[in-house]
Amino acid sequence: MSRIIPLPTSRTTDVLTRSRLLSQIQQDQRRLLELQTQISSGRKLVNPSDDATASVRAIQLQRLLERKQQSAVSLGGSRTFLSATETAASSVADVLVSIRGEVIGAIGTTATDDQRDAVANQVRRAVDSLASIGNQRFRGRHLFAGAVTDVEPFSLVDGYVNYGGNRNDLPSFADIGFQYFSNVTGHDAFGAISGAVHGRADLNPFVTERTRLDDLHGGLGVGRGSFSVSDGSSSSVIDVSGAQTLGEVIDLIENNPPDGRTLIARVTHNGLSLELDSQGGGNLNITEVAGGRTAFDLGIFEPLGVGTSTLIGKDVDPRLSLTTRLDDILGTPASAVFASVGANNDLVIEAKQNGAVFNDITIQLIDSGVVTKGNETVVYDDSDPHHKTLTFDVDAGNTNTNDLIDAFQLNPTVNALFSIRLYKRDTGLATDAGTGLVDVNSLAMTTGGSGVDFDRTAGLQIVNKDKTYVVDFAAAETIEDVLNAVEVSGANVLATMNVAGTGIDILSSISGADFHIGENGGATATQLGIRSLDRDTPLSDLNYGIGVLADSGTDFFIHRRDGFDLAIDISEAQTVGDVLDIINGHVDNQDPATQVVAQLKSFGNGIELTDSNATGADTLTVTRNLPNVSVWQLGLIPVGMDQNVADPGTPGVLSGTDQNPIETHGAFNTLVRLDEALRNNNVREIERLVGELDSDLNRINFTRAEIGAREQTLDVVATRLSQEDIELQRVLSNEIDVDLVEAISQFTARQAAFQASLQAVAHTVRLSLLDFL
Repeated sequence: MSRIIPLPTSRTTDVLTRSRLLSQIQQDQRRLLELQTQISSGRKLVNPSDDATASVRAIQLQRLLERKQQSAVSLGGSRTFLSATETAASSVADVLVSIRGEVIGAIGTTATDDQRDAVANQVRRAVDSLASIGNQRFRGRHLFAGAVTDVEPFSLVDGYVNYGGNRNDLPSFADIGFQYFSNVTGHDAFGAISGAVHGRADLNPFVTERTRLDDLHGGLGVGRGSFSVSDGSSSSVIDVSGAQTLGEVIDLIENNPPDGRTLIARVTHNGLSLELDSQGGGNLNITEVAGGRTAFDLGIFEPLGVGTSTLIGKDVDPRLSLTTRLDDILGTPASAVFASVGANNDLVIEAKQNGAVFNDITIQLIDSGVVTKGNETVVYDDSDPHHKTLTFDVDAGNTNTNDLIDAFQLNPTVNALFSIRLYKRDTGLATDAGTGLVDVNSLAMTTGGSGVDFDRTAGLQIVNKDKTYVVDFAAAETIEDVLNAVEVSGANVLATMNVAGTGIDILSSISGADFHIGENGGATATQLGIRSLDRDTPLSDLNYGIGVLADSGTDFFIHRRDGFDLAIDISEAQTVGDVLDIINGHVDNQDPATQVVAQLKSFGNGIELTDSNATGADTLTVTRNLPNVSVWQLGLIPVGMDQNVADPGTPGVLSGTDQNPIETHGAFNTLVRLDEALRNNNVREIERLVGELDSDLNRINFTRAEIGAREQTLDVVATRLSQEDIELQRVLSNEIDVDLVEAISQFTARQAAFQASLQAVAHTVRLSLLDFL
């Protein structure tokens, strides 16, 4: 309640008295208006200026309430989406349970062909039913498409089922800071994507100047700090915080050597090497700065020093990435830096193919006295494998580096084997590049060549949906190019890098079809490690995991073209390679003129036998040694037959089939294969698929349990959000809502004060001179 200004008791002017009374009336009127507004609106804060502190608190509370309310709206939508998903999953389980009962009744000798056909028809209808369930939409979103909710997940293609969704979950916020997944993918519910053909090859990239620091140590990267390089008497600090590649680190090292010294840095196939100039002696050592670990991460931490020797860094283990060049994954080319005294005259000479074959080549200059400047020559001589040379004939004192480059490029033989370029760290101004005179006494030797070149030419074959797709990598430059080429091949496969960053995985999105990866006449699939049947494939993996059942003794016979029979016992074999070695190493199969060679097929996949005996009159034949079935399981004889004969057109070549098919373990795959197995009365396959059907039921029931657990969690969160909303509304009300009882009481008091002020004014206005005196 505001105070009433008392009337002055001393003599004052009328103007002052009236001014003070008018001010009192205005204050009462303003306060009455405020109270009337509060009572009518129910708010004690109409404008932020009414109470700045309370207004800030109220705004924060309102924002929090809005976020909570939005979370509640999102939560409600997700709960209904999960509920619809659970209903669909329940329908899937019902279909699978029904089909399982029908199939069990059709197994055995008592079931007739008509009965099996009837069950097969039910299985076929079940495929359509599951596809319809899998393609259900809720509020415009497909339930089982993963993160691509606008794409229809399942489609029937040539009798097979293709999954068009992905394996990504849809993240949503149930509350502030609480993220959860609001969907179930088609792969999680149905098993829509095959197991991966895991890349067996470790595609550990070789280190180059292009290698990114973030890719080192399997992707952990390098601590971006500084390290100190010392020759034992002086030192320099190298700051690599702004470097992105090893090449940039090398530039920083060579441009910041200890005072008066020259520091040469190189990349090896797995790390870095550093070398001080030979004139100054000393002890090359590298230490950390300010407790960092940059030098350690770069593999060059050497606090004790290496004297005047070359410091060879440790393996920095770069990871495979999408941008990894194919030239860097299987080997490195031999190279050398050919240096002369002075600037602008150093060269880098590098082999054009990976491998050790071009290591240890001596690069030298001679002055025969015949050559003049501009007419220099170069000759590569590998007639003595222990002393290979690359020799330039020059005009000493006149020939510069550019002249050597010209001579190199004019020799087609040398230019086909090697590349030549200026060494960028020896060049000052661009206009001076290559103008320095060469030193006829300089020597260099190539080193660092290893591995092999990636086979881009041949490509590979993918078999899916009973069709063969050839994947061409002729234009591929990086791992990403390889993955893209595989995915756009039309084979309905997915290509990804594995989690460890060491290789690639290939998966099929087709259910009901066998999936194979083989060669296309080269070594591409083997180099990438993704050939689905290779020498290292365990025999226990063949035939959908049934393996190869080999008893001790002869399993099969190979009849050579010279008429001799090889008795083959594979009871000790563990891998496909062991089988090949047993055949090739047979004691009676060592004469090159009559030998049968066992190998993996050059095109496609499977075991191939070759008898190159041109004088042999017989046909290459494989015969089963009854009752053994291992030769069926190896794919050398078709199942149900006792003999396989080479094609008359090629009597010395017998091609087996690939017995290591990759399949999609899921409901659609099981049902499509059950349809075929029932019509063919393939009892063993039906029994296998009943086991797969049980796995499918377990998968969908687990999915339902997962959905139920999520719904329970969301119910708890929804209850908490409701309670929090009530509490936040209460706190906000305390800040901005008026207490009507208190406001009415104040309004009544203010009315009384206002009336008193009016009476005082009236009394004052009536004053006469007599009253004043």
